[in-house]
Amino acid sequence: MDFVKNKDGFSSRFGRGLGLAFAVCVFLAVSYLVSGKAGFHNIDLSAFVLADGILFALAVAAAALVAACRRVDSFSLSDFAGGFRHGFADFGHGVSYVVNFLLLSVVYVIGVGAVSLLTKAFGKKYMDFGFKKSSSYYTEKNMGGGSAEDYLRQF
Repeated sequence: MDFVKNKDGFSSRFGRGLGLAFAVCVFLAVSYLVSGKAGFHNIDLSAFVLADGILFALAVAAAALVAACRRVDSFSLSDFAGGFRHGFADFGHGVSYVVNFLLLSVVYVIGVGAVSLLTKAFGKKYMDFGFKKSSSYYTEKNMGGGSAEDYLRQF
């Protein structure tokens, strides 16, 4: 028996698009409320709710249109719920990619850039890239005086 993943049906595709749209609207609403509490703007809440509702209605229509572009089969509530959950997860992954990129870029520029500038300013070299003409490149290690018996069975 082959375990082949079934192609997503109408209800799964519609749920995925609706979940993504709902996640975006929730994100916008929460960010609006948080930024309003912090005093960043003085936009009327009713105007924002209206704009967020219109955005959600357009997203629902777009999700239904995209889902309906393919073959329409029977509607399954479990497929819809799974697609809705995947839509939320898609939004979360997208946000995490953006946040990680921004944070790691800042850390790299501040951390690595600052250390690089400081080491150049003080003339510190961590690696010797010079070439020395020598008959052997091995370095002699003087481990101290001890007999071979001292090193034979150490463990």
